[in-house]
Amino acid sequence: LKIEPRNEVTMANRARAFELSNDLIEAQSAYEAAVALNPLNPKIMTNVGAFFSESMKDQGRAETYMRQAMAIDPNHVPALNGLVTTLSQKGAGRTTRDEEQSLFERILTIDPHHGKTLAQYGSFLCEQKSFMPALEYLQRALQSSKGKTVVDHVKTLLLFGDLLQNMNKDFEGAEKAYEEAVKLLPNQRGAKRRLAVLSWVRHDTTEKALKLLKEAIETDPQDIECYVQYAMLLLDEGDEEQAEQLLIRALELDSRNPLVLKAYAEILADRGDEEAALRLLHDAGLSNPTDS
Repeated sequence: LKIEPRNEVTMANRARAFELSNDLIEAQSAYEAAVALNPLNPKIMTNVGAFFSESMKDQGRAETYMRQAMAIDPNHVPALNGLVTTLSQKGAGRTTRDEEQSLFERILTIDPHHGKTLAQYGSFLCEQKSFMPALEYLQRALQSSKGKTVVDHVKTLLLFGDLLQNMNKDFEGAEKAYEEAVKLLPNQRGAKRRLAVLSWVRHDTTEKALKLLKEAIETDPQDIECYVQYAMLLLDEGDEEQAEQLLIRALELDSRNPLVLKAYAEILADRGDEEAALRLLHDAGLSNPTDS
C-alpha cells in the first residue's frame, strides 16, 4: 500500500530527492503537491521557484513562485534573493535592473551581513561599471559566509582579485585572492589561469605559470583563454611549435574566437606569412598585428 505524505515539508523533501536524482517530472509533481498542501509556506514556495529556475530553466514560472513567496512574507530573504537571480537570468532591460538593485538594497537592509547577497550585489555593480562600490561589497562578502557555498566564495575571490588588479593596480592583493581561490577550489575555471598570468607578470617565473596553465587545461579543456595564455607564455620562451599546437586546439573549440585568432596571426606574421595573418586578423575584427 502506497501512502502519500500529508505534510508539505515531507512532500517537498521528496521533491528535492527526485530533483537530485534528475527525475524532474516526478520532482515537479511533488513540488506542486507540496504547494497544494500548504500554499502559504514561503520557504516551500521559494524552493519550487528555485527548482524551476535552476533545474527546469523556466525563469517565467520561477519568477511567479518567488513573487508568491514574497507576497506571503515580504521579508523572506531567500525569496528576495531568488527573485534577483531569476531576473538576472531573464536578462531584461533597464526596468529589471532597477528592480534588481532595489531588491539587493532591500535584502541588505533586512540582513546587512548576508554574504551571498553582498557578493551578488558586488557582481551586479561591476556589470553596471560601478567598480569602486563593487569592491566594497565584494570585500564585505568575503568577510561573511552567510548564505554562501564554497563555489560562491571562490567566484567572489576571483572577481575581487580582478578588480584589485585592474582598478586599484593592487597586484599583491589580487595574487593573494587568486591563491586563496586555487587553494579552496583548484578546479574552478579561471582560478589557476589568473594566478599563472599574474605570477608570470609579477615575478617573471615561467616555471610556476606553465605548471598552473597545464593543470588548468587538463582540468578544464574547454577554457579557451587558458590555451591563449599558455601559448603566449610558450612564445615568450621561444617554443613556437608547441604554442601553435595549443592555438590550433583552441580554434577547434571556437574557430571565430578573436583572442585565439589574434594570437595565431602574430605567429604567422613572425614567420613572414603576412597574407594568412591578415586574413585571421580580419576574421578577428582587427586590422594589423599591433591592434588590441
